Amino acid sequence: DQDTALQKFRQVLDIDASFEQAKERCGKIYLAKGIAAHEAGNYQETVNLLSEAIKFQNSIDEAYFYRGWAYHEMKEIENAIIDYKKALELNPNPPKYYAQLAWAYYENKNLEDAKRITQEGLTKDATNVRLNEIAKILGIAIVSYLVFLLGVLKILPFSFPTILIILFVSLITNL
Repeated sequence: DQDTALQKFRQVLDIDASFEQAKERCGKIYLAKGIAAHEAGNYQETVNLLSEAIKFQNSIDEAYFYRGWAYHEMKEIENAIIDYKKALELNPNPPKYYAQLAWAYYENKNLEDAKRITQEGLTKDATNVRLNEIAKILGIAIVSYLVFLLGVLKILPFSFPTILIILFVSLITNL
């Protein structure tokens, strides 16, 4: 049971506040509880639990990401942006982090940063559905798609005129 384990680890920390394993375990338990609260739609509880996780372990990118998402759901966009940026600072790989940050910038009317973050995310995963949806809304989908397609076509044995025809047909069918 998570609550019992959490209570025992906190007792250990009451005795020795520098015990790293206990801090790590508390952080992971609060993270799991925070994600469960998020999935249940309890966003304020999510913020509270993940804030506790961060107190014990401030390097858990998922804690910042899900807390940011909870803030986002509660329309606290500035707090969401701060947490999404921290999640990306800790782990710059997950495309969903870029998608959420880009969408928060978009909702905050910061289109320049929304475009920049979307493009950065597409360099991590050009096929990510959410990033491509955001790119389309921001008007950068065609460019990203064509850059991706051109990259794929370069490795295939097509002549340059054939590549141009494929790009042209792709552009027309994706408009």
